[in-house]
Amino acid sequence: MLTFQESVSLFIKTFVKPFESPEKLHKGSSGRIAFIGGCDEYIGAPSFAALSSLFLGCDYAYVLCLSNPNPIRMLCPDAVVIEMKKLYEIAREFEFQESGISSSDFFGLSSRVYPTINALRVNALSIGSGLGRSLAAKVMLYTCMKVAQHKRIPMVVDGDGITLLCDMVRDGWLEFPIKNVDITLTPNFRELLALCIVSKIFESDEIRKDDHKKRSVEDIFKEFMNISSQTFSLSQAVSTSGDAEILSSLDDRLKDACSLITKLCKLTNCSILSKGAIDIVCVKEPVKFSATKSTAPSVSDSPVCRTPSKQPKQPVPSLEQMIAHDRDFEIVCKPVYSLKSPCRAAGQGDIIAGAVSTVLASLNAIKVRQDVFPDEISKRFGGLACASILVSIAAVLTYHKYSIGLTTSDILKSFKFAGKTVEKVSKSSVAFPTPFSSLFKYFNDAVE
Repeated sequence: MLTFQESVSLFIKTFVKPFESPEKLHKGSSGRIAFIGGCDEYIGAPSFAALSSLFLGCDYAYVLCLSNPNPIRMLCPDAVVIEMKKLYEIAREFEFQESGISSSDFFGLSSRVYPTINALRVNALSIGSGLGRSLAAKVMLYTCMKVAQHKRIPMVVDGDGITLLCDMVRDGWLEFPIKNVDITLTPNFRELLALCIVSKIFESDEIRKDDHKKRSVEDIFKEFMNISSQTFSLSQAVSTSGDAEILSSLDDRLKDACSLITKLCKLTNCSILSKGAIDIVCVKEPVKFSATKSTAPSVSDSPVCRTPSKQPKQPVPSLEQMIAHDRDFEIVCKPVYSLKSPCRAAGQGDIIAGAVSTVLASLNAIKVRQDVFPDEISKRFGGLACASILVSIAAVLTYHKYSIGLTTSDILKSFKFAGKTVEKVSKSSVAFPTPFSSLFKYFNDAVE
């Protein structure tokens, strides 16, 4: 397994290689992504995600929105915006029914939008940015999973998409582990807690506490994810110095958090980029699709809206039993040490979702062209870590300029230089102590 720095370097070389042969490039060579989100209340979120992907080198960005598309077209004129408001209006009629929606009606709604999404020539899907939590949003999430499975492309689930995914698992519509769909989750602290609860990770034998009945799941979760002010300060210091002694101390402090996210990765069968004071990237090998024609994600016949499935309570299996199917998958989980902005703007997570989608789309596009690169899992880990670092740097540089008055739009202005930064780092022969320090140096030069 490659080191953290080697993984990031391998990804950067992989990412910029297509641009070294412009005669082979055509529209879409560097990735096409469809972003699904944007309800009436959050029209800016999918725009942030789409713009960040374009700034990092993606060729095409589609936005499928459940609201009026015109505001998004004005905010992001470089994206192709597709209106899905009719689905929202039809689904809204079922939400007012006391009995909820039947499985046949739910799948009927899904079949209406499946052709639209499936017809898009994309290398990745991203759902959740400003998606909302309506029935139409659930239909879109389920349909995107079917499309990702059919096309064998990666799928990023962020924000409301993670909340809906947890709801659908809790109601019996989906089940963990999710099979035959290559999903990467980008949860914040609350969304990560929801995933831990719905996957019953704290009820497994290996992680059960003696006083489990006396404490809430949230208290146990906070204990595992404990990041003190001292740990955060050390992370800030080691991001530029690369001091081996501090790095070893930090890895030891965060081993419980990494262990928890690794177990969650196994239980859900999804890669994870946990966002927080210190981002943690957990990557599993890409899904190995079966040779036979794949089926849709497993879904029960229970209603989805207002009537949750009432299934008899089953005994909680041990963690070994829960992950037995996934023993042959290699998993890498490491913290990403980088400077962080003291002020976090609402919508910054959408920029990360866009950057992660670009990473996965570019790797998928390269794979389709059958270019050969070693160590797929290291390359993917390096890509997600690189995306996390680039967004952190853009936020830090923006904070230095605007202080507490920074907004997500300001961070996007800085993030516009992310693609140039990656290209400069790939051509540099200067040795830097950490990936963050090299990216920060060239990013800062580009912004100035």
